[in-house]
Amino acid sequence: MSLKYREQCERKICLDTETTGKNDDGTPGDHRIIEIGCVEIIKRRITGRTMQLFINPERKVDEEAYSVHHISDEFLADKPKFAEIYQQFYDFIAGSELIIHNAKFDVGFLNREFDIMHSNVQVENICKVTDTLDIARELYPGQRISLDALCSKLNVDESARTTHGALLDAQILSEVYLAMTGGQETLFADGQDPGASADARRDFSSIRTRVVRPSPFEMSEHLRYLYKMNQAKGIEHIGFGDEFLITPKEIPLGEGKVKKVVDDEMIEEALKAALSREYPEDSGVYDRYVKACQERDEKLRKIKQAKLDAKREELEETKRRENEQQNC
Repeated sequence: MSLKYREQCERKICLDTETTGKNDDGTPGDHRIIEIGCVEIIKRRITGRTMQLFINPERKVDEEAYSVHHISDEFLADKPKFAEIYQQFYDFIAGSELIIHNAKFDVGFLNREFDIMHSNVQVENICKVTDTLDIARELYPGQRISLDALCSKLNVDESARTTHGALLDAQILSEVYLAMTGGQETLFADGQDPGASADARRDFSSIRTRVVRPSPFEMSEHLRYLYKMNQAKGIEHIGFGDEFLITPKEIPLGEGKVKKVVDDEMIEEALKAALSREYPEDSGVYDRYVKACQERDEKLRKIKQAKLDAKREELEETKRRENEQQNC
């Protein structure tokens, strides 16, 4: 998948939602949206126009979800239902390009709200949808690409993000999106500097940084290195990027105690899944990785054995000389 750098739609909306919770597989189930946050971008400029909607979900907020966004049932009790804010939301986003981090999640919830209203509207039919996860995967293969991680990589200030909120996350996403897809558009922030020469004021928007993707073997080695680092830190849930998580097995020890174990088979399965995701067009990448690792290990074994043999010969030679001196 190539990066979506072409500006096919001048008006873009960075969007995020907060919900009452989610199913274990990330789908809405019977959960509902409680907040929608939108930030407008036109011609790669954040305009300052935003929209924040709080919604009565007509059900309770799960404790786990509340611990993330801290939006309570009491706060939502007097808020409008989705059907009441539908037209306002539709008018704001229709015809724009939606920029969403993990779009499958938010679009799934929005489409479910439309279904509950018995509307034939689907997000994909009224907007172009761009998932910043896809852009981030190509820019940072094998690395963490959560919104927090991208803020760190791109020097985007998220100090105000003490808790999750749809509008705040959409504002942060707008800066992350521009940083990932833009580069330096002009030499000066406003594109003009009266004291500068014409050459200094020229547009750099056509210049793109070339992204060099790692080879499958380099990718594999990097993933294994990340796993070892996390293991050394005692991190239980191991992630390759943000996608391939290893959840340790729990072995009962009695008296309510358990031991959490990550075995080699689990590591191999996660690594195979990661490589298949990064290189879907090449089904043999994992087999080549295993073969390369075996060849590397054999080479290292031979080098180590040669050093041991050389050391042994040196010790034997030293001992032989000492015996000769004693016999003299």
